[in-house]
Amino acid sequence: MSRVILSEDMTMECERIDGQQFNSNARGQWGRLSNDQLDLIAGRSDGLITKLQELYDIGRSEAEMQVANWHKRMQKTAALLGSR
Repeated sequence: MSRVILSEDMTMECERIDGQQFNSNARGQWGRLSNDQLDLIAGRSDGLITKLQELYDIGRSEAEMQVANWHKRMQKTAALLGSR
């Protein structure tokens, strides 16, 4: 099984995202996450990965892959919105 390595840049970028925007986007992707859980995660990708493992009973590599793919989609959306 391959393992996704999250870069420091991705973690830092997730942390820079407005808290409300992060929570809204994450809840849209993973509906089992509560607002309280997202507030505790506070935009940290490692916290999000750990919580996804717990809530969805998935392995770390699967959670990392989901977060990495979600982050890529968020970046594309931000780029599209920024070019308008």
